[in-house]
Amino acid sequence: MRLSNHCSAIVGGSGVTSISNFVFLGSNIDAVEVGADLGFQRDKSMTYVSTSVGVTAAFDSVADYQHRKRWAGVDARSVSAFTPEERRRARRD
Repeated sequence: MRLSNHCSAIVGGSGVTSISNFVFLGSNIDAVEVGADLGFQRDKSMTYVSTSVGVTAAFDSVADYQHRKRWAGVDARSVSAFTPEERRRARRD
């Protein structure tokens, strides 16, 4: 898969062995499955609809996740990336 090879090259080329600090967003795909196939943690992957509302909700969720991580400090690895409510808003469920 071309995308997979490209992402691996970016991650591998920088010497990063884990992409646990990254999120994967995908529009109108099963981003959780695709992200998992690419090595992203499932809780850090999100599907969103390709509308202004979906894009806004997805990127607001990323900002909220970053805020939760900063607030958690040393416990940031235990912070779940996206809440069920954030996932619903991004998919417009």
